[in-house]
Amino acid sequence: MMNLTAQRAFSLLELLVAIAIIAIVTGLSIAGYGKFTARAQNMRCVEFVHQTKMALEQLHQRDDAWPPALQAAAANGDGKLDARAGAALAKGGVMSLTYGLTENSDGSKTYVLKGHDRFGVVTPWAMDYIKHHDSASLSSKLPAGGNIQDHILRYAIDLDYDGITEVAHGHDGGMVQVRAQACVWSYGRDGKPNTKDDVRSWSRGQEVGK
Repeated sequence: MMNLTAQRAFSLLELLVAIAIIAIVTGLSIAGYGKFTARAQNMRCVEFVHQTKMALEQLHQRDDAWPPALQAAAANGDGKLDARAGAALAKGGVMSLTYGLTENSDGSKTYVLKGHDRFGVVTPWAMDYIKHHDSASLSSKLPAGGNIQDHILRYAIDLDYDGITEVAHGHDGGMVQVRAQACVWSYGRDGKPNTKDDVRSWSRGQEVGK
């Protein structure tokens, strides 16, 4: 009887140890998965920022001019690829954006972004949120940080065609000149400017004087 009791007690201890080990491993796995997911989303943002920059350059090379909508928003070196500016990219056919067409009385067509692109060209964090929230608005808060408006991609373009683009958000913050035809950046996961998770389409070495 004593041996049976001891065996039962030992088995219960083993079970408790096993549960503790499983809990620790599960916790580590969840933490690791969270970090992996964050890295994957950041890489998506890096790729998307560069794709958007290439789309802008492609649009200019094809038409040998910047669309008026893009020129107006980029005048201060800190344009937003919002619904209006993003529609210019949709019209140019250089990005896969969801849009609708409206026929105007003069025969022209107005492009309007729709669906998950209705707020413009946004980061993957905002895009994922918009896809799952039909009632999302520009002021909607994102779990990652900031609101949808903070996650609209920013851009600047070479308005005087000298190979230098004035950008209001350099690597050290503030206005810089970049050796590029177009520049695109994101405030990153947290939606805040001048933080370490910001994503830019140009390197520090492209900034004039660096």
